[in-house]
Amino acid sequence: MGKQTTRVNIDDELGSTIGPATEAKQDDIIAAINALSIGGGGTQYTEGDTDATITGTAFMWEDAANTLVSVSSTKPLPVSASIDTTGLATSAKQLADNHNVTVSNHPSEFPLPAAQITTLTPPAAITGFATSAKQLADNHNVTVSNFPASQAVTGTFYQATQPVSIAATVTVDLGANNDVTLATLPDTAGGSLAAMTTDLAAIEVLLTTIEGNQLADSHNVTIDNASIAVTGTFWQATQPVSLATVPSHEVTNAGTFAVQSAITPLTSCGSGVTTVTTAGTQVALGSSTAIDSVTIKALSTNTGLIYVGTSTVSSADGFQLSAGDSVSLDVDNLTDVYVDSAVDTEGVSYLYIT
Repeated sequence: MGKQTTRVNIDDELGSTIGPATEAKQDDIIAAINALSIGGGGTQYTEGDTDATITGTAFMWEDAANTLVSVSSTKPLPVSASIDTTGLATSAKQLADNHNVTVSNHPSEFPLPAAQITTLTPPAAITGFATSAKQLADNHNVTVSNFPASQAVTGTFYQATQPVSIAATVTVDLGANNDVTLATLPDTAGGSLAAMTTDLAAIEVLLTTIEGNQLADSHNVTIDNASIAVTGTFWQATQPVSLATVPSHEVTNAGTFAVQSAITPLTSCGSGVTTVTTAGTQVALGSSTAIDSVTIKALSTNTGLIYVGTSTVSSADGFQLSAGDSVSLDVDNLTDVYVDSAVDTEGVSYLYIT
């Protein structure tokens, strides 16, 4: 059977070509095609028939590899459609989040009922509006510019000098020299104040003369007469003297002096080291040896104290020696001196003279 091609334009009721293909539109197309009278023989099919191999009149189209396939829901007709995107909503035309939208037809004024107004924030364009930012701080000084510079004071006034009544005695300070200056002397009967003025002037001249003749402080006075007899009761020629300290004075070779005995030279000396094995134990400085004196020195390697004393010496009453310290004693035997230590195996070295 030869190939027959039929072009079908499907328009809507107004004559406009139908838009993009949909499954519903595809069924309409198939129904319209089935209604057409197309030449050719063979088996005629109705909607819903099933046949493994289609023969006869069928609406078919060429699939991949030149294979003819019948139109079905799984093999719909290839439709090429173009869509005019003018005015369509796209992601590129979508406004960003929090985008401000200007409504041009919104009224410029929209009064609100008083019951709906809870907080009112005036716009910046309103000047003179009372806001918290314009409120003056506490204790703010206010200057009134239209207040007159001076105010007339009217009423009854007292004289410049007012009488004063003082219940207590008033003390008047007359200055360091009790000076009182009078501009004019009061007029008194008999002219006694005038005479006093004259006398005061004469007294002032006399005082100036006396001051000029006065000797200066610490002035030496010379007595002109040759001698003055001194009479009365006198002490003996030699007076007892009490001295807090005796000053040094020259000693003359007179009187009797004690003769100092000759110094006996030392004959020999000796030394040794004594160690305290157990701290808190009294140890004799050495074996019985007759001596004149001994010097005891704590070993330089000691880390604790050494206690020097008698046979009962202890840390409570012994003479303390730190490492390197020394003490000299005048004793007649080494066994008279004992040592104790604060630390085991520490001790002293000693040097004695006989």
